[in-house]
Amino acid sequence: MNQNHYDVLGVARDAASADIAAAHREAIARAYRQTPPDAERLAAIHEAHRILSDDAQRRVYDSILPAARKPLVRPRRQAAASVDASQRDWLKWVVGLAVALVVIGWWQARNKKPLAPRIDTSMPTAPVTTPPVAAPPPETAETEKTSQEMFALLGTSVGRVVTGRGSGSGVVIAANTVITNCHVVMPWSGAQIEFSQRQSYATELIVADEELDLCKMNVPGLRAKPVTIGSVADVSNRQTVFAIGAPGGGPIVISEGQVTTLHGITAGNVIQTTAYVRPGSSGGGLFSATGRLIGIVTFQQRGLEEQNYAIPVDWLSRMETRPGSGQHNEVVPPVYR
Repeated sequence: MNQNHYDVLGVARDAASADIAAAHREAIARAYRQTPPDAERLAAIHEAHRILSDDAQRRVYDSILPAARKPLVRPRRQAAASVDASQRDWLKWVVGLAVALVVIGWWQARNKKPLAPRIDTSMPTAPVTTPPVAAPPPETAETEKTSQEMFALLGTSVGRVVTGRGSGSGVVIAANTVITNCHVVMPWSGAQIEFSQRQSYATELIVADEELDLCKMNVPGLRAKPVTIGSVADVSNRQTVFAIGAPGGGPIVISEGQVTTLHGITAGNVIQTTAYVRPGSSGGGLFSATGRLIGIVTFQQRGLEEQNYAIPVDWLSRMETRPGSGQHNEVVPPVYR
């Protein structure tokens, strides 16, 4: 059953505004203590606070919210009688089982005959060898994974990109190399990238392809493991995908969704997905269920959380330094600015 906004924050329906604000802070703190944080839970907490902290919206919400059901209270005598009856039935069952076990044990002991050991001394006894047990085959890169397994595998390969104007996300695609969106770091004035192990690195801009909205950065001394690169050619409708990034400028989180379609534009196909993203997710990775990078999360249709778009990873091979306004204007207005 879906929780209402009061249940999400854990407050009563007549809670005061101060209580709602305090509950919102506590719920956010609890959500961020999870590893990884649940992106959908965070969204539900923010939405509940948005509605309940506004008096006008709260009155409308309360008017359509079903009345709370009162718990059914059974008369005390009836409840006690029910408990006594259930205890008697349970005791009868236990006694019957114990008697049956005693009878079975007695019968087996009565009919069991001891076996004398038989030793054959006509031939020397050869040593008995145990055949080796074959080791299980190693897990391949094509094994589909759960969101927890995916985050454990790839969570440290995606970082939060911080500039003087805001933040986004970035993916490690090779040794000392991170890819992100140009609209996260341009115009270039320097950027830092932070990883889940609280390590921060300075970056150097290598290629700025503003036409494709892809920027490649060199990160000296980076120890994060590069991801495995896939291809948009392997993407199909209803395919399970995972988005990993730093929505809202917070910690790295993972969200699960599906591919809904491929949109054809001038530069090629962009991937539409239902995986949850927010501003700050730009530059993060969209991964297949086998852990391959298939896209770079880039933009979202304004007001529609399930219409999110990723640039296919295949475009990385076409990058060159050039100005431009990106390709997202051909699909929907951008929101990550």
